[in-house]
Amino acid sequence: MTSQYFLKKNVKIEPLVNRWHANPWLVYPPTAAYLMRHHLDIMTSFVKHAALHEKAAGSRKIRGGPFVQGLGADDVPAMEALIEATRRDGAHLFGLADDLDALRATLGAADGHSLVPVYEQVPPRLRGMVELAYQAGNHAYARLMEGLYYDAYDTSALQSFALAPLWDDSRPFCLSTPRLDTSGDVLLDIPFADPLAVALTASRRNGLTPAQFEAILDRRSKGTRADAVAALFSDAAPEHRPAEAHEPRVRYFGHACVLVQTGSENLLFDPLISYPFPGQSPRFTFDDLPDVIDYVVITHSHHDHFVLETLLQIRDRVKTIVVPQNTHGQLMDPSLKHAAHALGFENVIMMSEFDTLKLGGGKLHAVPFLGEHGDLDIRSKLGFLVEAGDRRVLMVADSNNLDDRLYEHIRRRYGKVDLLFIGMECEGAPVSWLYGPMLNTKLARSMDDSRRLNGSGSSAGFRLAEIVGADRVFIYAMAQEPWLTFISSLEYDESSFAMREARKMIDACRQANVDACLLNGCVDIPLRAR
Repeated sequence: MTSQYFLKKNVKIEPLVNRWHANPWLVYPPTAAYLMRHHLDIMTSFVKHAALHEKAAGSRKIRGGPFVQGLGADDVPAMEALIEATRRDGAHLFGLADDLDALRATLGAADGHSLVPVYEQVPPRLRGMVELAYQAGNHAYARLMEGLYYDAYDTSALQSFALAPLWDDSRPFCLSTPRLDTSGDVLLDIPFADPLAVALTASRRNGLTPAQFEAILDRRSKGTRADAVAALFSDAAPEHRPAEAHEPRVRYFGHACVLVQTGSENLLFDPLISYPFPGQSPRFTFDDLPDVIDYVVITHSHHDHFVLETLLQIRDRVKTIVVPQNTHGQLMDPSLKHAAHALGFENVIMMSEFDTLKLGGGKLHAVPFLGEHGDLDIRSKLGFLVEAGDRRVLMVADSNNLDDRLYEHIRRRYGKVDLLFIGMECEGAPVSWLYGPMLNTKLARSMDDSRRLNGSGSSAGFRLAEIVGADRVFIYAMAQEPWLTFISSLEYDESSFAMREARKMIDACRQANVDACLLNGCVDIPLRAR
């Protein structure tokens, strides 16, 4: 009898909510309610027009659109079954969305007079869970008391995992395609914070006991065979690679995932880790992470930065997770602290602009993050400056430099920067692409097109680098790595606007005698003292 079961290294562990790839908006019940409505529309469209979806899925231009990928007419019955289950199991969430719609409509009629009488018009299921208030322009809104929604509209019964061996980087786009019983994945009905999920997600390193393995077999979804589960595990313990001694460094794992190792602490920004498989392109994987991650640091809530699939698999290594402060109670800006707690992280620190966290060998400063959110009032976004000895590393993620003066203030406050990491996704999607399901009015096409999820272009990016005095500039978070295709619809080539802007940025930096490059894949960057 096998004494331990170790998950094979090339097996994905994909968290799902109602069989859709999990992201923070599917963890928070009010936003999950609106997204599940959107999912119903996609699934219903597929049932009616499966051939159209198959054709659209082959087009690079509309890869990020609401078209199911990798499924065809033979999968229609399984999709119909998921639609039925969604309506049944998500009924409480659809009721929540209806109640929030009704409350928004009621508040839309408020004319500046007292809102006290309006409390009587709050839908019964929302009573005691909202505060009504005016913004400065007499716009009435409801502040949602977020913790209560996790209690009253628990989504854990909808949570599960899809496991499958990966032999290449191709996976269906996560925002458009659910995992059906016909998808070929091993489906396990285990909530994310369940102790069994904690054991499963750590089983590559720690293994499962026979009792835990049997418990996992008991949580198989209908149609998942026991031998399919067993095939994903091995009784051979992975070779332990002792932590190597090295000087302070920055290790780039791809996209916006950056590990800063100061010598006394390990800080991992926006974790998104690839799986290994035969013939892969060069990359770092879970094996290249330190055994202990002192701080996971999240820059913002977008699904390619707050990546549940990776976070859950490193949960056993992480001491503390650092997240940005949100706009309290704003529907489209849910608390990442609440979300992290719901995922089973116990130690969560929430930071606001210009907060400082003292490290053993330095400091972590939170700096403002402008733009990239379609002009919505979303505050759960921060850049971060790491002080390690006499070195400073600035991570601005997808920040758009909308005003040079902000970085002049940052330079005066913290001093010159040694390494700058800046995203240049400067041709982002319209705001409705990500936030449309949660908007209470449909935007006119011209408005939607004008409010894009843009980062900095070459001119704004170079000015930022110049102002903070960066010695070296690294353009990152461009979703170029092949393992990003399932989570990003971007497929740049050399003629793409963003790539042309990145080259302009590099040329401008080099003309100013500043070392600059576009990161892609994996690289180690020494963090030497001055």
